[in-house]
Amino acid sequence: MSDFKSIMNSEIARVNEALDEYLQMRVEAGKRLGPVHEFYYGNIREYLMRGGKRLRPVMVVSAYKAVREDVSLRYLYRAACSIEMLHNGSLLHDDLIDHDEVRRGGPTFHALYREWYKKHARDDNAKAIDFGMAMAVLGGDSLLNMGAQIISASELPSDIAFECLRYYQTAYQELADGVLLEMNMVNDPHVTSDTYLEMIRLKTAVLFEKSLLMGATMARASESQKKALSQFGIR
Repeated sequence: MSDFKSIMNSEIARVNEALDEYLQMRVEAGKRLGPVHEFYYGNIREYLMRGGKRLRPVMVVSAYKAVREDVSLRYLYRAACSIEMLHNGSLLHDDLIDHDEVRRGGPTFHALYREWYKKHARDDNAKAIDFGMAMAVLGGDSLLNMGAQIISASELPSDIAFECLRYYQTAYQELADGVLLEMNMVNDPHVTSDTYLEMIRLKTAVLFEKSLLMGATMARASESQKKALSQFGIR
């Protein structure tokens, strides 16, 4: 168990390093656009770097290493961060849908911008709420797009990048379908256990599955290897 924990901590540290490097690059790009963008991307960076288990990007890396021993690809950890962007983009939107105020010990994105509006614009609670909601939608959208950009701008061979983008987009769509199902289940008094399990599959399991498939694809895994990893991710 101690060996497993040590390996996980090492992988998480490498993912965090790659993630922070990318996010800092976005902050610097925002700085060139002006203070609004610098503040915005700085808040996105803070939101992601304040914590998180990083299970999904670690699964990308682990699937790659399960197929290939050669891990000299310097873009592996950066590419693995794409799935973390997708996950966190969905969290920004989830926090908004659920009216949550706290995420990982800090304010949710809409709560942060709501309070910013009150302090720096007008002390109008209704307008502040609207502003916070709008910024959370934008923040989630930015993260979802960043995830796709990481893959398309990576040094991955074009055929692998295309396949990874396909998995990314499928995960994005299925995640949205899962949230849609979850939101409408509250209006259905006859929800079955099968429907509930399908919602969990779409909202949670699919992202684990696609993380494994992306890592396997980067390693040029065989179809039988991908099938085994897919089944493991879903179950």
